[in-house]
Amino acid sequence: MKRAVKNLQIFLGLLIVLSSIGFMVPSADEKKEAAAIGPASVTLQLDEGKRTAQVAPGQSGIVTFSGSVNAIVPWQPNVQQCVVTLQGSTDAGWPVTISPSTVIFTRQDTRAKQFIATVKVPPETPYLQSGAVIIQGRWSYVPGAIGGPVNPVTGIIDIDQFYRFTLNVKSPYVQVRPGSTLNFDIKIRNDGNGADVLSLRILNYDKLSKKDWVVQLGNPRIRVQSNQEEVVTLSIATEQRIYPWVNEVTTIQIELISVQAQELGELSLPVEYALFVRERGVATPGFDPMFLIFILGTLAILFVNRERKRS
Repeated sequence: MKRAVKNLQIFLGLLIVLSSIGFMVPSADEKKEAAAIGPASVTLQLDEGKRTAQVAPGQSGIVTFSGSVNAIVPWQPNVQQCVVTLQGSTDAGWPVTISPSTVIFTRQDTRAKQFIATVKVPPETPYLQSGAVIIQGRWSYVPGAIGGPVNPVTGIIDIDQFYRFTLNVKSPYVQVRPGSTLNFDIKIRNDGNGADVLSLRILNYDKLSKKDWVVQLGNPRIRVQSNQEEVVTLSIATEQRIYPWVNEVTTIQIELISVQAQELGELSLPVEYALFVRERGVATPGFDPMFLIFILGTLAILFVNRERKRS
């Protein structure tokens, strides 16, 4: 008798457990009923339609878009959740991450769900290039087999221009005779991510003028394309005076700035460079020592020939 009672208790316990499991797992009929209630209306929205990426060397290039997911669900007893999964991409191939990538709506919580899309724009991306970030997704009922796509939303990413440039001279130090004229070919390179208007000026121009030097730039203001070079010629005529002996070095200080950045109120650091001219020798403007050597040599030959004839 006791054994029969014990077996009955075990049977009743198993029956209760199985009944609970059957209640938790939806049946095929319940899934069909959930699928028959009609689709959800899910919409995506971005808080801002356009952002700008900072891509100068040392900057992250990261752009974020905040947005929200709204869902109108025809709730039925057998529909417990509406799950929305989100995906992001760009037409330029830049990587996109979305957090959170899955949002859940329930009968008790139908509020809009927030998300953030993060785009990583590569460093030094060209200024004129832009990209579109596309956020899309799918929704589905739990339980149930019904689901569908979510209409995408698009944001625009502009690229901020950064300004960076260099200048270089093949031989910044030269030695000449006093009273000479010479040229420096200044190579200007635009290392920014967009075309730039650059201006070259001589910082110590007044000091050179007081020494009676004539200094002139061929084209002090030029437009240089991104990752391209241009050459500006600096012409110099040193002081035209007679001195017994000259041996001194004169420095020419030049500066390169972005006129375009200044006009737009953008940040741009100037680049300074120094050239050195060493004057060494006797200062006899307009007189060529080689010509003197030629005259003396000619006179010597004439003198030798004359002496030979006498002998």
